[in-house]
Amino acid sequence: MAGRIPTRQELIRRHRRNGFVGRRAELEQFRAALRQPPTGAEQFLFVLHGASGLGKTALARRFEVTARQAGALTARLDGDAADPLEAMRAIGEQFAVQGSPLVGFDRELARYRLRRHDLDGEVAKSAAALTAGPGGGAGGGVSVPARSGAAELTPVFLHDLAEAAEQHPWLLLLLDDYQVLGPALDGWLHELLITGRHGELPGNVLVVLAGREPLDAERWRDCADLVTELPLAPLTEQEVRQLLVWRGVPEPEAADEAVRLAGGLPLLAATLGAAARSAREAPAAAGPAGGRALVLVGGDRRGPVVGASSAGAGPAAAPGLAIRASAVDPAAGDAVAAVVGRLLRALPDPDRQALLLACAVPRELDHRAWRTLTGEEPGAQFDWLTALPLVTEHAGGFRYQEPARAVLLGLLRTSSPAGWWELHSRLADDCAEQRAELEERDRPAGGSWEPGWWTDPHWRELRRREAYHRLCADARQALPEVLRTVLDAADHGAGELRCWVRLVVQAGEDGADSGLRSWGRRLRKAAAQPGPGVLGLLISQAGYDPAGRVLAYTLRGRQHLAERRYAQAVADLTAAIGLEPASVRALFGRAVAFSRMGRGQEALVDLGRVVELAPEEAGALVQRALILLTLGRPGEARQDIARAERVAPQDPMVFVGRGVLHGWSGGRSRR
Repeated sequence: MAGRIPTRQELIRRHRRNGFVGRRAELEQFRAALRQPPTGAEQFLFVLHGASGLGKTALARRFEVTARQAGALTARLDGDAADPLEAMRAIGEQFAVQGSPLVGFDRELARYRLRRHDLDGEVAKSAAALTAGPGGGAGGGVSVPARSGAAELTPVFLHDLAEAAEQHPWLLLLLDDYQVLGPALDGWLHELLITGRHGELPGNVLVVLAGREPLDAERWRDCADLVTELPLAPLTEQEVRQLLVWRGVPEPEAADEAVRLAGGLPLLAATLGAAARSAREAPAAAGPAGGRALVLVGGDRRGPVVGASSAGAGPAAAPGLAIRASAVDPAAGDAVAAVVGRLLRALPDPDRQALLLACAVPRELDHRAWRTLTGEEPGAQFDWLTALPLVTEHAGGFRYQEPARAVLLGLLRTSSPAGWWELHSRLADDCAEQRAELEERDRPAGGSWEPGWWTDPHWRELRRREAYHRLCADARQALPEVLRTVLDAADHGAGELRCWVRLVVQAGEDGADSGLRSWGRRLRKAAAQPGPGVLGLLISQAGYDPAGRVLAYTLRGRQHLAERRYAQAVADLTAAIGLEPASVRALFGRAVAFSRMGRGQEALVDLGRVVELAPEEAGALVQRALILLTLGRPGEARQDIARAERVAPQDPMVFVGRGVLHGWSGGRSRR
C-alpha cells in the first residue's frame, strides 16, 4: 500500500479547514464539462464574475483542484501577466513544473527577446521588411509592418499546446483578476479561443476567467452560445451559518451578528470566524478598548521591525509607533472595515496584531519579506498569518485579499506615518539589495547590461516592488525617478508599460497621496487611449532632463513609425536628434521614416551618420543598401551588403538584404 489511509475524522477536519461552502451549482457545471468527451466538448469557456469578497478566487481554485483530479494539466494566471507574451511564458512555466514544458515556445521566446533588444529591434525588423523592385523610384518599395511578439510567437505556443494536449485528457487555463488582465489580454484571448487567427486551439482546452465584470459585450457579442456565465451571488444565510460553525462560531447569538456583518460574503464570514476563535483563545486580551498596543519597532536597519508592548507603551517608549486596534471603528459603515477591526481586537497576542498590520505592507508576502519585517525565519507565526482567510496563496508566496488589505493599510498609514515610512523603506531597500545581488551574480563579462535585465521576469518584479515601496514611503522624492523608469518600461513593450501605470495608480491609492493619485489618473487615462498618449503626457509634464527627453521623443517617434504616422515620426525623431545629435536610435528611426515617405536622399544622410557612429550595426548597412537599390545605385548597395556580411554574417537582416539584392539582380537580368 502506498501510505496510510486517513481516517474519516481527519478527512472531515481537512474539508472544514478549507472552509468552502455553497457554489454547488457552479461546481456541478464545471464537473459536467470534465465529463464531456474531449473530442466533442461544447462547454469550454467559463466566466465567474461578481463583487469583491464573493469567493471568485476560491471557486476558481476549486475548479483547478477538480480539473487536476480529472488528470488535467493546469495553469493559473492573475493580474501580474502584463501582455500575451508574459501570459504564454507563465503558462509554459507552470506546465513545465507538471512535466510538460513548452520547449519550442521557450526557445523562440528567448530568441525574440534577444532580437528585440538589438540596436533598434522593432524598427530594424520593420526595415528588414522593406523590399524594393527595380525602378521603384527614390525611396520606393513596399512597407510591411513588423509583426508583434504575440503574433510571432502565438502559433509556436499553440503548436506546443497541441503536443501537451495529446498527453492529457484536459488542459485548463485559469485567468484570475480578469478585471486587471482583461485590458492586456482580452483581444488576444478572443483570437486564441474563437477566431483562430494565430492557429487552431486543441479541443480539450478549458478556460476559466474570474473577474468583477462579465466579458466585454462588444468583443464577445457573437459568443453567447460558447460562454458559460457563472455570476456569483452572496451566500445564503444557511451557508454563512455553516461556514461560521466550521470557522469556530457555534453560538447562535454570535452567529446572528456575524451573519449580519458578513452580508453573504464568504471572505467576511470566514474572517469573523477567525476573530471569534482568536477571542476564545484569550478572552481577557480582547475587548472594545483593545487593551494593549501594537508597536512597530524601529531601530537599526537590520533589527526586527515588528514587536509588541504592554498597555501604555507608545512612541516615546519605542523609536517606531504604537497603533491601537480600536482605531478601526466597527460602526464606520464599511462592512470590511468592521470585520477587520473585529479581527484585530480579538487577537489575544499583540505580536499577532502587529504582524497582521505590518505584513499587509508588501504586495507579495514571501519568506524574504517576512525576514525583512520581523528579523526572524518563518515559523509558527508565519504559518498562523498565512492560514487566515484574508490571506491567499499567490505565485509561491502570499497576498492579502485586496479589500482587507486596504483597510489595514489605511489604519497603519493614518495612525503611524513613521511606521508606514519605516516599513516601506525597509522593503524597498531589500528589493534593491536583491536586484543588486542578481545583477552581480549574472552580470555578463562585458560589464553592465541594463537593457538585458528587462527580459528577466524576476528582475522586473524586484524593480517594480522597489518602486512601489519608494512611492509609498515618500512619493514626492521617488516620483521623478519612477517616471523616468516608466520610459524604460515603455521601451520594453506595451505590457510592461501597463504594469508601471498600474503600479503608480496603486501606490497613489494605497498611500493616499494627492499628487501621486493625480499622476495615476492621468497615466491611466492616457494608457486607455489609442496611440502614444502616455509618452505625450510624460514629454509634456514629467520634467525630464535632456537624456530623458531624447528617449521619450525617440520612443514616441518609433510608435508613430510603427503605426505609419510618418510625418509625426520625423518630427519627434528630429526633436530627439536636436537634443542629442549622436543618437543612433533616433537617426536610424528617422532614416526609416524618410524612406517610407519617398525621401531616399535624406534617409541616406541619416544612415550614413548611423554607420559612422555604429560601424558594427548590420541593420543600418542593409537598410542603406535597400535604399541605394531603389535609387539605381546597385554597386554601392552590393558594397553595403558585403560589409554587413563581414560584420554580422548570421544576422537575419543580412539574409533579407542578400535575398533582396539577389531578386533585384535576377529581375534586371530577365529584362
